[in-house]
Order: sequence, then C-alpha cells, then structure tokens
Amino acid sequence: DLRNTSIASLPDNLTVGGSLDLENTSITNKENYKQLSENHVFYWQNSKNKFLKADGIFSQIVEKKRNIFTIKEIGSNKISYLATNGNFNAHGNTIEEAKRDLQFKRIAEKLKNEPINQDTVVTVQYYRVVTGACEIGVNSWMKKVFNQKDFDNAVKNGIKAKDLLPILKANDAYGYDKFKSLINF
Repeated sequence: DLRNTSIASLPDNLTVGGSLDLENTSITNKENYKQLSENHVFYWQNSKNKFLKADGIFSQIVEKKRNIFTIKEIGSNKISYLATNGNFNAHGNTIEEAKRDLQFKRIAEKLKNEPINQDTVVTVQYYRVVTGACEIGVNSWMKKVFNQKDFDNAVKNGIKAKDLLPILKANDAYGYDKFKSLINF
C-alpha cells in the first residue's frame, strides 16, 4: 500500500504478489512491475525455518514431500496440508482433503472452457462445480438412487453425461436444471 506516499517511481525489477495501491502518488511508471498470478506460492526462509504463503495463508513448512506440504499456519500449532501443482493450490485438514480440493479447483477451471457433451465423464467433483451442490448432499442423493456397486463405480469412475441426465431428472436431483442448461447435446 503506497497510497499517499511521496515515492516518485517504482524500481525496474519490482515484483508484486498481491495488489499494489498507488492512489494519490506521483508515480508515472505504474505499469513497470511484474504482477504474479493469484495462485503464486511465495517461499522464504530464515536461519531456522522455511515458510510459504499460498492463497493468502502464511505458514511455516514442517515437511515437504513432492507436491504436498505439511504446514502450520502462523499463530497456530495446528498441522494442516497444502497440495499444489504449480497452477493451483489447495489447503486441507488432511492430505486427502487437500488433494481433493486441488482436483476440485482444476476441474472448476477446466469447466470454464469446455461444454458438457454426451460422453463427458461427470464425477462427484465435476457435478458439484457445475451445480454448486455440496459433497455430502451429492453423496447422500447417490446412495438413495444407486445400489452399492453402482454407487462405488460412479464415485470411482464417474458417469457419462448422457447416462446421468435421465437419472437426475427421474430422481429430482439438486442442480438438475443447472446441469441440463449446460448440456451440449
């Protein structure tokens, strides 16, 4: 926040990892900085510890294995996890929760650019993104509609959109109208 300061210019190598407020300054080279994506993870360390900031959460790194960080949020002793793939980050109370939320974010981004076709495989996460349904609600509905074998298969492999649409309609599923409006067949 540089509002109302007497700073006259920005350095040529300035990197901004959030927002930059230059209101009421005399700075003329306002575009002379690199803006990092909102998904950028910041890393730094002091002589004792390593830290990161992802999705606005500042944490101490306890351990790192591949793309999973075990972390403690600054000001807390509670252990949590961060999964990252370089494009998206997701926090979770468990490793599985962080991985699941990372997958959710990837699917949500993919959906912005792809229509739902007949052979589109719809997973629980995919359906949640499209309809806004909660995971517990989707799973509860599926357990009422499917036998155990079909439920397990749908959770593991998803269902083709052309097969799912009539099931949604026949069973008055939450989000049916929204889902149907995005169908491209």
